[in-house]
Amino acid sequence: MLTAAHCVRGDGLVLDGIVRIGSEERKSGGTVRAIERTVVHPGFVSGDGTAPNKNDIALLRLDRPVDEQPVRIADRAGRPGTPTRILGFGTTLDTELRFAERLRELETRTGAAGECAPGYADRTRLCTISRVPRAMARFGDSGGPQLQKGRHGRWELVGATSGPGAPGVDCSAGPGLYADVPAYADWIRRTVRRDA
Repeated sequence: MLTAAHCVRGDGLVLDGIVRIGSEERKSGGTVRAIERTVVHPGFVSGDGTAPNKNDIALLRLDRPVDEQPVRIADRAGRPGTPTRILGFGTTLDTELRFAERLRELETRTGAAGECAPGYADRTRLCTISRVPRAMARFGDSGGPQLQKGRHGRWELVGATSGPGAPGVDCSAGPGLYADVPAYADWIRRTVRRDA
């Protein structure tokens, strides 16, 4: 399972040792598994509020297999303007720790690097722009997926929620910053093979 490194290392809310897979409900349905092992990208650096997280990606090994099929990792992120979708159970307001009970989704697009603050988006971090004003991933959505449609019309994983795309901006105000998952495909494959 893939998530953001800052979800399993550092300050703030972190994973509680279990995951629920394949449900649109935060507290019911799907398959529940314990996290057996966490592998954080060796180059992970937590941002300090004036700079973004770097190499913000981690893999979770579960205690047992699941029946649900994983989403395919895209070959590459689409060009700026490519329609994407983000998913999560994050807070419904920036000012309260009240999490969504049902999975929420938001229509977004891949942004140009210049639509995020200078130095935020690069070859491993995607600038993401909401198609809805003042809406973006919020606290608790970290590590969640950013999807784009592949050649055959199926959703593919392109990003993992990392944080705001500019310093001093509320997460919901956007732009958003996402780990570019295809940029880490080789590291993911090597890590999964080594830990199999």
